[in-house]
Amino acid sequence: MSEYLKPQEVRDALASHGSQVTTVTFAKKDGTITTRTGLPKVYKRRVGGEAGKAQAQTLRDNELVFFDYPVLNRKDGKRGFSFSLNRVIKI
Repeated sequence: MSEYLKPQEVRDALASHGSQVTTVTFAKKDGTITTRTGLPKVYKRRVGGEAGKAQAQTLRDNELVFFDYPVLNRKDGKRGFSFSLNRVIKI
């Protein structure tokens, strides 16, 4: 089992990176370790209005962070990924 960073360490690291491309290594729900690169603070592609507020609150309540992929139109159609602050191994 890998040693996880404390959630506050992850928040601090994300704050220091700002909106720069960031690489994160974390454990998925099924326990597999993955490394992904994304943009932590891209808001122009997010849902707005009440739906966006509800979505953002759900992420905060579950201590999840959402990253957009750096490529706008990926071939697989995916726009981003989320991960738990409690399962980050490296930033």
